Amino acid sequence: MVGALSILPIKKGDIMKIKIIKEGGRFPERHGNLIDLFTSEQIYLQQGEDFIMPLGVAVKVPDGYFPVMFQKRDSFRKYGVLLASGTSIVDAEDGAWSVHVVALRETIIPEGACLCQFTLFRKEEELDLIEVET
Repeated sequence: MVGALSILPIKKGDIMKIKIIKEGGRFPERHGNLIDLFTSEQIYLQQGEDFIMPLGVAVKVPDGYFPVMFQKRDSFRKYGVLLASGTSIVDAEDGAWSVHVVALRETIIPEGACLCQFTLFRKEEELDLIEVET
């Protein structure tokens, strides 16, 4: 048995707790179902270099949900970077969020740049997987 995933509405009254944990950290901005995240420091990257960019926030996701991060549409055009893992489930044991980027050209990413956004997926009850012949 495995858990199923789905994008379902967040229940009214659920609260996500967010703490600014680093100077330069900025409170996330909600735009519909997606929440923008911002870099908390300026960084210079050479072409081909990868870097785990701190976002300056710690987030407590409501029970029963998990966050999935996506690259912002214009991150590559503006800064020449891609998320190293593409779309990814946020794994932040200590609560501090970051994003792993790869520079495809020499670039400077300023403090406060919006490279990524996330949404919450609701964890589902157990789902049985059954092997079939056809």
